[in-house]
Amino acid sequence: RQHIHKYKWFSFCFNGQLSNYMELRDRLTTEGEHHLARESDTEIIMHEIAKQLSPQASSDRSLIDIFSDASRHFDGAYSLALLNAKGHLLIARDPHGIKPMCYAIDGPLFAAASESVALLNLGYDRDSIKSLPPGHAILVTPQSIEIRKFAEATSPKHCFFE
Repeated sequence: RQHIHKYKWFSFCFNGQLSNYMELRDRLTTEGEHHLARESDTEIIMHEIAKQLSPQASSDRSLIDIFSDASRHFDGAYSLALLNAKGHLLIARDPHGIKPMCYAIDGPLFAAASESVALLNLGYDRDSIKSLPPGHAILVTPQSIEIRKFAEATSPKHCFFE
């Protein structure tokens, strides 16, 4: 997402679906000046995150806090990765834990993927690969790697393919 202000630039990838897409779409189009170009839950997520990046809403909050506020209306299964213009990387797993997300840290190196085999193929050893708990996010900045809860987890569920 490009914007005239660099603090609102970000890219993200999303695996999943929001079961309340129609409700969120209707709320976005009736509450404000939002233009939806596609019929996708990915676009809804983009707009919800962008709303939280306004100077009044963000004011030096952590990207985990920004995502927590944006995602409080999301109902569904997802894992995602978001990279902003500052070079901060956010990895998140839905509170239901339906979509998988794993990660590995080896010194200054960090990697995340929805399947552990991708991390094994990158050379991480099996013992260093961990599953991100439901409702948790990882924030990677040039200074640190932080793992924190962004939403209360529900009773564990699993992806059909797990």
